[in-house]
Amino acid sequence: MMKYKIDFLDTGFMHEVIPAINFTFNGKPRVTMHSDGSSTKIVDNFEVRKQYLISWNIISSSGEIHWIYTDNIIAPPKQSMNYRHTYAEFFCDWFIELKEFHPEYGFHTIKSHRYNDRGKLVLVKLNTEDDIEADIWAKVAIEYQKLHDCDLIICTKSDIVLNKYQEGVIPYIITTPWGESPYNLYSTYDIGRFSFVEYGSEITRNKTHYDLFGKENLPDNIGNRYATTNLFASFRNPRNYNNQSSEDIARDILGLSDWKII
Repeated sequence: MMKYKIDFLDTGFMHEVIPAINFTFNGKPRVTMHSDGSSTKIVDNFEVRKQYLISWNIISSSGEIHWIYTDNIIAPPKQSMNYRHTYAEFFCDWFIELKEFHPEYGFHTIKSHRYNDRGKLVLVKLNTEDDIEADIWAKVAIEYQKLHDCDLIICTKSDIVLNKYQEGVIPYIITTPWGESPYNLYSTYDIGRFSFVEYGSEITRNKTHYDLFGKENLPDNIGNRYATTNLFASFRNPRNYNNQSSEDIARDILGLSDWKII
């Protein structure tokens, strides 16, 4: 009987179970890694921790996957955590892949996650002191809930909205006073008018772009862009809210308008 010598990869490192991975979208989309030490080993008295590659992608309305950028995450020491996040806080159809390197086959996906808030808890925060505007934004949030079939919490400063949409009025929708922090959220969206320079280009490692063909869309003709995406005003407002109605501001942020990141 012929014997074959099979050279396995380092079974104490490459083949161990990966750390626990969580994907959340509360503000900045985030990948969190909790370690039990399975991706850590000792080499010559030094602790070596495995690195993984994160591929941030967005799925277009036609179903195509568009790569945005790539980041790396180092497996944390035992009983600790590490994370990476991206910056866009408005709605995107995210598809995130976690990859590891195989010396023979290159990078391969070991875990992936597509944004899916169906049946999950979503928080929408209404950043306004105006009762009429808060009610407009609440109605757009309810439209989002119906489209996504999620459980919605509306956080507001408006007593009118708090009373109008209190628990039991509309199924799967409740309101909460400003300042309260619900638990077990899958995603969070802030509706409001935010600084156009928040999370500036130096932090995101992106350059500032000048759009010569859309001066009316952006303040001082300045915006930001991920690789392969359209120009957007900031990482919280897709377009210049100075040119928009209250309803359009909310629809942009919640992905219900005609504006798309790709």
